[in-house]
Amino acid sequence: MSVARVTNMREVAPDPSITKTVGRHHTFETAIADLVDNSIDAGASRVLIRFLQNDGATTGLQLIDDGRGMDSAQLDDAMEFARRRDYAKGDQGHFGLGLKAASLSQADRLNVYSRRHGAVAAGRTIGAEDPTRIGDLDGDDVESALSGMRVDFPLGSGTVVEWGRPRTFLSSSDERDRVQWLEARIQALRTHLGIVFHRRLASGGIAMSIDVFDVGLAESGPARRIAPIDPFGYSPLPNDDFPARLVFDIDGSE
Repeated sequence: MSVARVTNMREVAPDPSITKTVGRHHTFETAIADLVDNSIDAGASRVLIRFLQNDGATTGLQLIDDGRGMDSAQLDDAMEFARRRDYAKGDQGHFGLGLKAASLSQADRLNVYSRRHGAVAAGRTIGAEDPTRIGDLDGDDVESALSGMRVDFPLGSGTVVEWGRPRTFLSSSDERDRVQWLEARIQALRTHLGIVFHRRLASGGIAMSIDVFDVGLAESGPARRIAPIDPFGYSPLPNDDFPARLVFDIDGSE
């Protein structure tokens, strides 16, 4: 069989429809967990998940961390679909998709603000309608946004991931429905993150919390700590059959 010669190689940008495929598996809780993975890879010791409210309606979400942050070039790489970097052995991410796929599975707009020590603050934005087009955010506006973050930990360096125009948030006009929905999301998130990251939380290497921020008042409610939940950390009762020893025979071997 003859082999045709290669005459040229070129880069082909991914089609915008890639987001509808790579983000389809996400629930709200797994999408947030993907963002937390990025914060851990950035060496964050504090992560705050913040629901944004306006006139009683939950209109957005921010994930704020005190990690290493990113400069302009690193932020460009982070916002590009399937852009791979050199991953350390213990890094959570490996495919260059998590930030975008997780965020755009839940919201129509993704904004990222970041500050790295020794670099100018930088920001980028992409939309679900055309996610391969990256918009640069004004550096002064980004610096102002980061400096104005009302958090209870230093933010000399770090990153804010912001979801705008969320599609999966309740849009009911009934105040009781909104309160119940938000409370259910917070509790589900505390449980999911508490289980997924229980070893890191228990070791004290990272602290995570959730709060609700009133955009009109520029004030947040009390933060709720995410506690580690070890799925195998319970004490069995005398009549409990678990944990159980399971034995199988495969090809004559036990």
